[in-house]
Amino acid sequence: MKRIVGWCMTSILLLAIGCEAEPEIKRQPQEITVLLAETTNNPAGQQITAWLDQSKTWFESQYQSKAVRFVRVPLQDYDRKVTELKPDVVVQSYASWTDYRSKGLLMDLTPLAKNAGMNLNDYYPESLTRWLASGSKLYGIPVAAAPYVVVGYSKTWFDRANLAYPKDNWTWEDFAETAKKLKAAHAPTMDDPAISGAVIGPHYSIIEAMAMSKGGSLYSTDAKTANGFLNGKPVVESMQWIKDLSVVQKITPPLSAPQAAYQVSTLGKSTGMLIQGVSAFEALRNDPQAGPQIGIVGLPHFKDGRRVSNLGNLGFIGISSTSRSPELAWEYIRSLTMDDTEVSRQAFALQASVSLVVAKALRADQDPFVSVWMNELKYAEPSVYLKVPQWNTLSNDYMTNEFTRLALGDFDLEQGLTRLAETTDRKLAEAQP
Repeated sequence: MKRIVGWCMTSILLLAIGCEAEPEIKRQPQEITVLLAETTNNPAGQQITAWLDQSKTWFESQYQSKAVRFVRVPLQDYDRKVTELKPDVVVQSYASWTDYRSKGLLMDLTPLAKNAGMNLNDYYPESLTRWLASGSKLYGIPVAAAPYVVVGYSKTWFDRANLAYPKDNWTWEDFAETAKKLKAAHAPTMDDPAISGAVIGPHYSIIEAMAMSKGGSLYSTDAKTANGFLNGKPVVESMQWIKDLSVVQKITPPLSAPQAAYQVSTLGKSTGMLIQGVSAFEALRNDPQAGPQIGIVGLPHFKDGRRVSNLGNLGFIGISSTSRSPELAWEYIRSLTMDDTEVSRQAFALQASVSLVVAKALRADQDPFVSVWMNELKYAEPSVYLKVPQWNTLSNDYMTNEFTRLALGDFDLEQGLTRLAETTDRKLAEAQP
């Protein structure tokens, strides 16, 4: 698996379309400024821009004599402009959060929530907000949070094999046993490489989730070191487990299979289960023929391990520590993504809001796809590439290819992963700004 298609709303949410000259903030009384980044025109960007524009209009109509001003800057200058322009509201990806907090750029939101009589646990699971907290202080509201991958399955294949559909909180051991039964029910022989019980490959996001379940990680806590982690026992065992499914049990595709074998279009045709991003299954769901026969379920965990969902996307919206109108900024954030409002419902539809209050109002728990996405946030842990931007390039362009090479070869996995960890550390050091 070379690359898994995922939802990219975190980066899109940062962006508002426009080409303005270098802005200088001149505040009017009862005005808040929201710092946004520019991007080129595209359908997703148009949707976000329309939503943001509507949020401004709606908010100003609800809070008369109050104003919201959007200030747009080039994306590459965003972090610097937070310091220079001193906006009231910032919207950024999780990769910037630690830096912002350590520099004192963000305001603690807990007093604002307390003064408003709000219990933040009613809005977000603690498993999600803890990544934006330091001790008892909260320095951002989560937005655009989504699990990296989930498991899609063909109801038709399960029905033919007389198997119950996968249920929440299942294990990787359940996954393997189910894949074996699916292949036995659909392939002429277990040696047939054209039919698979499940599609899973050595993609770094899957290896990472498995290693996390075993108590490991691909990297150190500060996400700056791979050696000692990437080659640790949890990663070695996870790699070996995936390799055995293909090479020994032959219930997943050959590790040398082309990229086409990992597309969602194969679900219900040559495989009964497949691991991909939520958005990939959402696209298939809209197919009038294939859609009704597709279901999704959260990632399994090892029987003796913990349940975890590594996040492929996570952003935050916060209030600058220099804000002159923090109460008004808080009201705007609440309206935009937290409380049940006209604009927050639009945000939820765009997968920008992940508020439990909005989800409940929309009865999201009754949606078989959205309910899985929201439930996985209870077990959230940011992927390494969300913590350090340099990992994004490494993971997509390098790590997965190296994992595949190691799985294909007759290597000692621990030795091979040690060499990979050492090379990764050098690449990370070279990529530091």
